Amino acid sequence: MLKKMTLIAAVTIALYGCGGGSSSSGSGKDTGSTFNYPIQNSEFAPSSATKLNYTFSIDGQHEGEMKLSFQSLDSEQMLAALEQEPGSEDVINIVNDLVNYGVQQFYYSDEVQDDGEVDNTLYFAGTDGALHEITDAYLLDSRLIPMLMHSSPVFRLNGADVKENSPNIDISENTVSLKLTLAGTSVKSMLEDFEEHDWVQGLPDTASCNVAWQQLVGETGVRKTFTVSNETIEAAYLKEDNIYYVNCEDMDSMEFATSAERWFNPSLGLIEQIELQKIEQIQINEEIATITTIEKE
Repeated sequence: MLKKMTLIAAVTIALYGCGGGSSSSGSGKDTGSTFNYPIQNSEFAPSSATKLNYTFSIDGQHEGEMKLSFQSLDSEQMLAALEQEPGSEDVINIVNDLVNYGVQQFYYSDEVQDDGEVDNTLYFAGTDGALHEITDAYLLDSRLIPMLMHSSPVFRLNGADVKENSPNIDISENTVSLKLTLAGTSVKSMLEDFEEHDWVQGLPDTASCNVAWQQLVGETGVRKTFTVSNETIEAAYLKEDNIYYVNCEDMDSMEFATSAERWFNPSLGLIEQIELQKIEQIQINEEIATITTIEKE
């Protein structure tokens, strides 16, 4: 939710009127629960009429606010919308590959910043039952898509898939363990979280780099309660850690790392996310996004 796919930034899809956003709101409400949004019986079924407002902070300082809404599209609707947009050929290829590997449902988000800037992001419902963002990593090599489509789960889409083990047990899985030789341009795409760092900016586009990428996704049975717009939300925990070891010709080798702790409810999506960035094991940035209000038309 906090990062953008640079390829998508140039593709603004006119989805309204093409069937998107027709789903009913996934309130997940259960009259037998003390929560307005329990995890049990919850399901992600977004409507464009529901707006989620988030506030952001960086290193403890207020950074801004964002209004987020989702539209749901099947694969045919997604491809039909993309085919009308110039410059979207690479995205169409990615979507087709995902469909060939079993993906049927896609989501398109509108993200309106408090300064008026509008961003959009493409997601898909993975075969693992989680929401996944289509990122620049999908451009590296189409042969990596089967691995990538199981990496970086943003949140679980159905309450039945949310882990229920003891809160003290860390149910972790290594979703990525990859070694690649990449050009400087591809390394910059992979390290977009660190695009302002001097080392990344100084990396020649034509450089040859050996990259090792490891990702660990952890879940527990712990729960947390949030109160938003006078409604109580039961949230589950998911953590993602990424480490990138990069060795490029004529440059010092570097280690970059990101971690994201997420609290989510399948009916709404992310409730809170804390992202940390580290370079050479030294933290350089902490960004927190927290839902503040839920608006329903």
